[in-house]
Amino acid sequence: MGRAPALVAAGADGLLLRVLGGGPGDTRVWLQALMATGATVLVHARTPGGAALAAELGIGLHLPDRGGNPDQGGDPGDPRIPLTGRSCHELAGLDKAAESCDYALISPVFAPRSKAAGGELMGIGGLAAACAAARLPVLALGGIDASRIAECLRAGAHGVAGIGAFGDIDSVAAMAEELVRSV
Repeated sequence: MGRAPALVAAGADGLLLRVLGGGPGDTRVWLQALMATGATVLVHARTPGGAALAAELGIGLHLPDRGGNPDQGGDPGDPRIPLTGRSCHELAGLDKAAESCDYALISPVFAPRSKAAGGELMGIGGLAAACAAARLPVLALGGIDASRIAECLRAGAHGVAGIGAFGDIDSVAAMAEELVRSV
């Protein structure tokens, strides 16, 4: 949570919370802290209470690439949810995302720093193909650092997302500043 204000101050305009454990009460506290930054806040549907909290708090909801909404406490079609996105690890997932989402998060573009890549890396060519085929804005994820932001944007991405690169507060600020410069 300590990195979120620095990231927003450096120019990032959206934050996504994914919690792997705990309960909805913990999630609520974390979401409220993120909302205090002034950024657009989304919660991952697999976060405990995620979809229900998205509807209750009027924040965005991010869906996994496979299956529907695993959080039985909410409906991603709820009109109280202002923004919905979906992870896509294959080009075929873009069509499903376009049916009901505002954006698609496509990955892995490059080798992720946060975990082993679950499939074949798309590379910049795959990202460009995804962006050309998509009927909604695409965000690039996977191995994105400050040196790759402009390349992703030139390939057609509307923005970038990161996980592993955000472990170091100095890296967070550098990435956010580079993204703002590139846009």
